[in-house]
Amino acid sequence: MIVVGLTGGIGSGKSTIKQVFEILHVPVFESDKEGHAVLQDAGVVAKLKDVFGADVISQNGEVDRKRLASIVFSNKDQLSVLNGIIHPAVRDKFKSWKDAHCHSPYVINEAAILFESGLNLHVDCSINVSAPADIRIERVILRDKIDKKQVLDRIANQMSDDQREMLATWTIINDGKCPVIPQILKIDGQLRNKIE
Repeated sequence: MIVVGLTGGIGSGKSTIKQVFEILHVPVFESDKEGHAVLQDAGVVAKLKDVFGADVISQNGEVDRKRLASIVFSNKDQLSVLNGIIHPAVRDKFKSWKDAHCHSPYVINEAAILFESGLNLHVDCSINVSAPADIRIERVILRDKIDKKQVLDRIANQMSDDQREMLATWTIINDGKCPVIPQILKIDGQLRNKIE
């Protein structure tokens, strides 16, 4: 089975690309979503409280994601500490998930920071989703209801599009002009041909 990493900068439209692969019956593991789910784990909550202080835990005992984001997205060292807590737990979940999908010709692991986290070392090839910065910023402001500075802080903590493009096996342009479905079908065909 081939393991494909799917990545792209914030607001690049990874979710749209993921949905098309799912329509093609390709199993997709959402590392970012699983990372949020891990924040519910009592052991992780306790570690976050120890490392980042009680302010990141709300009165109901859950992680205050906005407060945590305000700390880590303005400080790369703090972001690295957070990733060191979250990523090992997500990798363990992926291993179990992958075993459950062993019948598929290939599976996709979607991760916003595939290369930054070292997750690329655990995939066979990768797809980068790319869009111009102004489109990405606009998408994130609308989606997350945050201001431009907060979006730019998050972008600053990710690789540039050029860096991702150099490291990825394929890049899908998702700028609202280039049709994405033909790009996805081409990659899907190449992956299925590798297996046959």
